[in-house]
Amino acid sequence: MRGKRCIKPGTTLVELMMVIILLTLILAALYKVSRATQQGAHEVMSNQVINDDVLRLVNKLTDDIRESNFSDPNLPPTFDTEALANNFTVLDPNNQLMFTKVKFDFTKDPNSFAPDQVNYTQLRIVYTVKKMNPANATGPYALFRESLPFNDRRQALTADKTKFQLMNDLDSLVFYRLKNPKAPRSGNLFIHLRMTRQDKTGSNSEKYTVDVVTSVKERGGEPE
Repeated sequence: MRGKRCIKPGTTLVELMMVIILLTLILAALYKVSRATQQGAHEVMSNQVINDDVLRLVNKLTDDIRESNFSDPNLPPTFDTEALANNFTVLDPNNQLMFTKVKFDFTKDPNSFAPDQVNYTQLRIVYTVKKMNPANATGPYALFRESLPFNDRRQALTADKTKFQLMNDLDSLVFYRLKNPKAPRSGNLFIHLRMTRQDKTGSNSEKYTVDVVTSVKERGGEPE
């Protein structure tokens, strides 16, 4: 005697198809959520990378300026208003940052100095912005740092002059001053930097941009 079947064959096939459809929908939804999560994480990482690069560059510039003893009064130029400063272009010949670090030597007896000798040496530093490709009308740009030492007779040691590229692929980098009657000397030094990077690792090409404006107070003055 044959046993009774609990589920009819037709019912089982329909239920199986329903389960497959439901599983397909659930997997598709999970895939979309996972893809969106991965895309979001990728965007966060890409933005973090460019933010870190810009932050390191800004910190390098500001630390260098704070370690200086005095800056050139004309490089960068001074503007009366921020609106005028906003019209200052990257390729302007005066778009340079020049300052000097002084190292004193108090171990020597001043009475033993020659008439042209002083008790300090100097290091002149100049930041300049150049086009990476001279054929392009605009950027991208590269930032260069040049240093020139002076001996205790205030003579330039040109043989020890160094120049190297600090950062490339910059959209814009402008140095300027804003006139401030309450500030010492001309005012504060401003740095306006913008960088964009194209991310081509994913299926869609994305751009990530950082635009930063920071300022550093001028300090000190020439030794004599």
